[in-house]
Amino acid sequence: MSGIDVMCGDFSGGDKSCSALSGVAIGLREYLGNDAVVVEAFARLEALIAAPLNEFEITHVDAALLHPSVQAYRDELCAQLGGLAPEEGPDFDFDAGLNQVQAKWGAGNGWRYLCLHDLCRAFEVSARLSLAVQFSRW
Repeated sequence: MSGIDVMCGDFSGGDKSCSALSGVAIGLREYLGNDAVVVEAFARLEALIAAPLNEFEITHVDAALLHPSVQAYRDELCAQLGGLAPEEGPDFDFDAGLNQVQAKWGAGNGWRYLCLHDLCRAFEVSARLSLAVQFSRW
């Protein structure tokens, strides 16, 4: 089954852990605030998600701008899901009776939580090494 992987430097996210990236983008709007620079970085990410690209990346500058919002959204979902481990997110969606394909591609909070967790980890590596965050969709 297809999905989206994330990597940066020595970090490689879980298998297809960022498949829910489009759903994350929808939910992330609430956490962006009004800073025009952050909103512009988010618009660039949204354009990449929507483009029919197998591989894309965001700069370390955009990753740094988006990291606080991604982290806040991740923390909120963690609280909503009762503090479960990120890798348990897909099982949460399954146990909730969600359509697994739709959940994986962003309709499920469990998959979104897994995606946000690995995004945060990639953004941390990006900040440490000044490297772009890379995504591959397959």
